[in-house]
Amino acid sequence: MHYPDHLQIITVCLTWQNGFISIDSAPLQKSYMTAMEIWLLERAEPLYKIYPWKALLRAGSRGCAETEYGQNLMQKMMMSYDSDPKEYARLAGFGYRMLVIIPIRISRMKSTD
Repeated sequence: MHYPDHLQIITVCLTWQNGFISIDSAPLQKSYMTAMEIWLLERAEPLYKIYPWKALLRAGSRGCAETEYGQNLMQKMMMSYDSDPKEYARLAGFGYRMLVIIPIRISRMKSTD
């Protein structure tokens, strides 16, 4: 595993002159996700590890952005893991698990107020 100072960030955000571009972002409210999506997010890491890298690269870059520009940025970021796709799977899995855990904790905090 790489040291934190060598860690590449999976979610890339760029500030543009006339707005905001977010690559591979996700909503942080559980109400936006179905039970099946939550179940799958919790199990993304092992799925990503067995998914053929070239197919994951293609699906990941096409599935995260509407524009060709955004898809190219995502592909460029993912290609930085070309030598170690399992590291990409570990980081993506961690990020997806956080997407599941954070909304649950936030909703619990709101219910105790």
